[in-house]
Amino acid sequence: MPAPKDLFKATDTLHVAVVGVGSSPGLVLSARWLAADGSEVAQARQDLAPQAPTVASFRLSQPEPWPAGDYRVEIAVNDRVAETRNFRIE
Repeated sequence: MPAPKDLFKATDTLHVAVVGVGSSPGLVLSARWLAADGSEVAQARQDLAPQAPTVASFRLSQPEPWPAGDYRVEIAVNDRVAETRNFRIE
């Protein structure tokens, strides 16, 4: 898997990939994109029941260019934030 990026163009589509190891019935994985002021840009959820290592992906785009600035994406497992990544749109 490629190294995480933290700098994007205003016209880019944003992608998040999450690698899960192990098994867990009834797993809900979510991605929540936030602007620097904490306002929610978007949210997506996936119901998973992995039996082996799994890659889940989320994608976010919009018809107009993204406003420049700092953002973050929160990855949650069953509504508990497990990882936060900061990124910038130029």
